[in-house]
Amino acid sequence: MNVLAISAHRGFPGVSVFGGAKAAVAAFTRTWAAEFAPAVRVNAVDLGTVRTPLHAGHEEVAAVIAFLASDAASYVNGAVVSVDGGKFSTF
Repeated sequence: MNVLAISAHRGFPGVSVFGGAKAAVAAFTRTWAAEFAPAVRVNAVDLGTVRTPLHAGHEEVAAVIAFLASDAASYVNGAVVSVDGGKFSTF
């Protein structure tokens, strides 16, 4: 399971290296899924604004990660799932 950030596919000033690295993780996710299937499933969760103790939406992120890691998602491979409330999704 990989974790991305909105900067992987949306430009923000001052975070070009971070955004580039997260975009690479998205590419790795899809490539590894193709290379290692069906023995290994590789998916990613793409985070928008996530509530931390200062906010509060991390339970939804955890639920998506738990689903993708579970047997219920046994046929999901190479997915990049956005958990952002629809604010930033571009996939």
